[in-house]
Amino acid sequence: MPTPSTRRTGAGGVVLGLLALLMSLPAGAATAATPDPQPPKDDPGYVVHDFEVTPVTANYDHHTVTVTGTLAVNDPKAGAYPPAAGQTVDLVEWGTSPTDSPNPDAPDEVEFDRLGTVKTDAQGHFRLADAVIDQRLPQVTDYPDTYTVPVYAMRRLDPAVYGSWGAHAGVPVTCTASKTRFRADYKVGPKIDGAREVTAEGLWERQDGTTWRPYQGGTVEVTYQPAEPGSPLAFHGKTTLGADGHFSLTFTAKADGQATSVAASIPDADNAYIDPPASPRVIEDINVSKAAPTTSPTPSRHGTPTPSVSAPGATPTANQPGALAATGTDSSTLLLGGATLAVAGTALVTAGRRRTRRH
Repeated sequence: MPTPSTRRTGAGGVVLGLLALLMSLPAGAATAATPDPQPPKDDPGYVVHDFEVTPVTANYDHHTVTVTGTLAVNDPKAGAYPPAAGQTVDLVEWGTSPTDSPNPDAPDEVEFDRLGTVKTDAQGHFRLADAVIDQRLPQVTDYPDTYTVPVYAMRRLDPAVYGSWGAHAGVPVTCTASKTRFRADYKVGPKIDGAREVTAEGLWERQDGTTWRPYQGGTVEVTYQPAEPGSPLAFHGKTTLGADGHFSLTFTAKADGQATSVAASIPDADNAYIDPPASPRVIEDINVSKAAPTTSPTPSRHGTPTPSVSAPGATPTANQPGALAATGTDSSTLLLGGATLAVAGTALVTAGRRRTRRH
């Protein structure tokens, strides 16, 4: 019997029943069938009806919902459904975890993330407000604009055991993810005592409809690798983005080498609604041995907050050495201090993106 900390049903009948229920719901439905004419065989005495999730959509900015419904006693002989008072009902969202499964021999088992547990009132009603929809099924690998997260109401067969479920109903919630893009630039200072000060700065944005807004909370890492074969990494810094979505890290380059800025990670809380940028890495060769640059570095842009909306199609020009070179949706090449900016890399460091579960 599953323990309260377990999200797996451990009952094939319940799993198959839920899958059948989800298959029977029309896309975008907000209410389950009322009532279920075929109560589950392991819990024939109860039915869940008038089950609703409001709203039935979720996105990065708005992903809390209110879940309501009614649990009734199934009395076919009387042709009525009197309320079932004082019953324990778990409200869950559906997910699977093939890479983080406590049972590696059954990677396709269904698991549920608990939104909350409620008791039915005298009329059999139950309600949970401010439930957070934060799942994204692992099979969603192409990062579509929309995807579905099923939400269920599950009556406990044993009030003391989470996962011992019988009568149930489900509603699919349609979620929309935000694409992101990552920009970076390198400002190289004059040569002093054989070294140059380099400032890596940039911007991480998320798409909101037809506009781009600063993305807060992501982690950016900056490294500097000297060109001499066998040289150790000369700099490795990281920073978390603030409300303006900007980052800025400064280091000293004592030899020719390569600077790299990476959109390294997305917080667990944002995993369901934030996609990694298509091009998460910006690389530039830094020439320390060369004579001083002919152009002076422009003032850092990160000190001035970026407007809340930026043009998706903006492209830096070659005579703007301080402009951010865009990667992702935009494709730009910036000549800065005689060095060519190359946009490379297609893999985002996504290890640890697994959402921390609530129990």
